[in-house]
Amino acid sequence: MFSLGNFFAKYFGGETQKETADDRLHEAQLASAALMFEVIRADETIQPEEIEAFRKRVSRHTKLTSEEIDDLVELAKNEAEEAVSLYQFTSKINRYFSPKERVSLIENMWYLACSDGKLDKHEEHAIRKVSELIYVAHADFIHARKRARRHFLESDPEV
Repeated sequence: MFSLGNFFAKYFGGETQKETADDRLHEAQLASAALMFEVIRADETIQPEEIEAFRKRVSRHTKLTSEEIDDLVELAKNEAEEAVSLYQFTSKINRYFSPKERVSLIENMWYLACSDGKLDKHEEHAIRKVSELIYVAHADFIHARKRARRHFLESDPEV
Protein backbone atom coordinates (compact mmCIF):
# COMPACT_ATOMS: atom_id res chain seq x y z
CA MET A 1 0.00 0.00 0.00
CA PHE A 2 1.27 3.44 -0.90
CA SER A 3 1.38 5.66 2.18
CA LEU A 4 2.57 9.09 3.24
CA GLY A 5 5.58 7.40 4.79
CA ASN A 6 6.39 5.61 1.52
CA PHE A 7 5.89 8.82 -0.43
CA PHE A 8 8.16 10.69 1.94
CA ALA A 9 10.88 8.01 1.73
CA LYS A 10 10.66 7.78 -2.07
CA TYR A 11 10.97 11.49 -2.77
CA PHE A 12 12.68 12.89 0.30
CA GLY A 13 15.06 9.98 0.82
CA GLY A 14 14.69 10.16 4.58
CA GLU A 15 15.92 13.03 6.69
CA THR A 16 19.31 13.51 5.04
CA GLN A 17 20.30 17.02 4.04
CA LYS A 18 19.96 17.91 0.37
CA GLU A 19 23.04 19.30 -1.26
CA THR A 20 21.78 22.05 -3.57
CA ALA A 21 19.32 24.90 -3.31
CA ASP A 22 17.28 23.30 -6.13
CA ASP A 23 17.07 20.05 -4.17
CA ARG A 24 15.90 21.91 -1.06
CA LEU A 25 13.29 23.83 -3.08
CA HIS A 26 12.05 20.60 -4.65
CA GLU A 27 11.82 18.99 -1.21
CA ALA A 28 9.81 21.94 0.12
CA GLN A 29 7.50 21.84 -2.90
CA LEU A 30 6.82 18.15 -2.29
CA ALA A 31 6.05 18.94 1.35
CA SER A 32 3.73 21.72 0.20
CA ALA A 33 1.88 19.37 -2.15
CA ALA A 34 1.57 16.75 0.58
CA LEU A 35 0.01 19.33 2.88
CA MET A 36 -2.40 20.43 0.15
CA PHE A 37 -3.35 16.78 -0.24
CA GLU A 38 -4.29 16.67 3.44
CA VAL A 39 -7.19 19.04 2.70
CA ILE A 40 -8.54 16.69 0.03
CA ARG A 41 -8.76 13.79 2.43
CA ALA A 42 -9.82 15.78 5.51
CA ASP A 43 -13.54 15.19 5.00
CA GLU A 44 -12.94 11.48 4.19
CA THR A 45 -14.65 11.90 0.81
CA ILE A 46 -12.38 12.45 -2.16
CA GLN A 47 -14.27 14.07 -5.02
CA PRO A 48 -13.10 14.08 -8.67
CA GLU A 49 -13.28 17.90 -8.63
CA GLU A 50 -10.84 17.96 -5.73
CA ILE A 51 -8.39 15.68 -7.51
CA GLU A 52 -8.54 17.83 -10.64
CA ALA A 53 -8.12 21.03 -8.62
CA PHE A 54 -5.21 19.42 -6.77
CA ARG A 55 -3.47 18.48 -10.02
CA LYS A 56 -3.93 22.00 -11.40
CA ARG A 57 -2.80 23.74 -8.20
CA VAL A 58 0.26 21.57 -7.75
CA SER A 59 1.36 21.82 -11.37
CA ARG A 60 0.79 25.59 -11.38
CA HIS A 61 2.60 26.33 -8.11
CA THR A 62 5.43 23.81 -8.09
CA LYS A 63 7.93 22.23 -10.42
CA LEU A 64 6.91 18.70 -9.48
CA THR A 65 7.01 16.08 -12.18
CA SER A 66 3.94 14.41 -13.57
CA GLU A 67 5.05 11.18 -11.85
CA GLU A 68 5.24 12.93 -8.48
CA ILE A 69 1.79 14.43 -8.95
CA ASP A 70 0.41 11.04 -10.01
CA ASP A 71 1.91 9.47 -6.87
CA LEU A 72 0.25 12.13 -4.72
CA VAL A 73 -3.08 11.51 -6.44
CA GLU A 74 -2.67 7.78 -5.87
CA LEU A 75 -1.94 8.52 -2.25
CA ALA A 76 -5.09 10.64 -2.01
CA LYS A 77 -7.19 7.79 -3.39
CA ASN A 78 -5.72 5.00 -1.27
CA GLU A 79 -4.63 6.57 1.99
CA ALA A 80 -7.52 7.91 4.04
CA GLU A 81 -6.94 6.16 7.34
CA GLU A 82 -3.24 6.38 8.21
CA ALA A 83 -2.56 9.05 10.80
CA VAL A 84 0.84 10.60 10.21
CA SER A 85 2.43 13.57 11.88
CA LEU A 86 2.48 16.67 9.72
CA TYR A 87 5.82 17.66 11.21
CA GLN A 88 7.85 15.96 8.48
CA PHE A 89 6.16 18.30 5.99
CA THR A 90 5.68 21.48 8.01
CA SER A 91 9.32 21.44 9.11
CA LYS A 92 10.36 21.65 5.44
CA ILE A 93 7.97 24.55 4.86
CA ASN A 94 9.26 26.37 7.93
CA ARG A 95 12.84 25.84 6.86
CA TYR A 96 12.60 26.76 3.18
CA PHE A 97 9.49 28.90 2.54
CA SER A 98 9.30 32.64 3.05
CA PRO A 99 6.35 34.05 5.01
CA LYS A 100 4.72 35.05 1.70
CA GLU A 101 5.11 31.50 0.33
CA ARG A 102 3.55 30.11 3.50
CA VAL A 103 0.49 32.32 3.05
CA SER A 104 0.30 31.21 -0.58
CA LEU A 105 0.30 27.58 0.58
CA ILE A 106 -2.60 28.29 2.94
CA GLU A 107 -4.49 30.02 0.12
CA ASN A 108 -3.94 26.97 -2.11
CA MET A 109 -5.29 24.77 0.67
CA TRP A 110 -8.41 26.96 0.91
CA TYR A 111 -8.78 26.75 -2.87
CA LEU A 112 -8.78 22.95 -2.67
CA ALA A 113 -11.24 22.96 0.23
CA CYS A 114 -13.70 24.99 -1.84
CA SER A 115 -13.13 23.11 -5.12
CA ASP A 116 -15.89 20.54 -4.56
CA GLY A 117 -18.52 23.21 -3.96
CA LYS A 118 -18.69 22.97 -0.18
CA LEU A 119 -16.45 23.79 2.73
CA ASP A 120 -16.31 21.00 5.31
CA LYS A 121 -15.42 21.65 8.96
CA HIS A 122 -12.72 18.97 8.76
CA GLU A 123 -11.12 20.72 5.80
CA GLU A 124 -11.14 24.01 7.69
CA HIS A 125 -9.62 22.29 10.73
CA ALA A 126 -6.81 20.79 8.61
CA ILE A 127 -5.99 24.19 7.12
CA ARG A 128 -6.10 25.89 10.51
CA LYS A 129 -3.77 23.23 11.95
CA VAL A 130 -1.24 23.59 9.13
CA SER A 131 -1.50 27.38 9.34
CA GLU A 132 -0.56 27.26 13.01
CA LEU A 133 2.28 24.79 12.41
CA ILE A 134 3.84 26.99 9.71
CA TYR A 135 3.33 30.19 11.71
CA VAL A 136 0.90 32.00 9.40
CA ALA A 137 -0.68 34.96 11.16
CA HIS A 138 -4.40 34.65 11.81
CA ALA A 139 -5.12 37.75 9.70
CA ASP A 140 -3.26 36.19 6.75
CA PHE A 141 -5.18 32.95 7.31
CA ILE A 142 -8.50 34.85 7.07
CA HIS A 143 -7.44 36.88 4.01
CA ALA A 144 -6.29 33.73 2.22
CA ARG A 145 -9.67 32.14 2.93
CA LYS A 146 -11.52 35.17 1.58
CA ARG A 147 -9.45 35.22 -1.63
CA ALA A 148 -10.07 31.52 -2.29
CA ARG A 149 -13.79 31.75 -1.50
CA ARG A 150 -14.11 34.85 -3.71
CA HIS A 151 -12.76 32.78 -6.64
CA PHE A 152 -15.56 30.24 -6.19
CA LEU A 153 -18.31 32.69 -5.25
CA GLU A 154 -18.03 34.27 -8.68
CA SER A 155 -19.03 30.96 -10.28
CA ASP A 156 -21.03 29.23 -7.52
CA PRO A 157 -22.95 31.12 -4.81
CA GLU A 158 -23.29 27.91 -2.74
CA VAL A 159 -19.61 27.96 -1.70
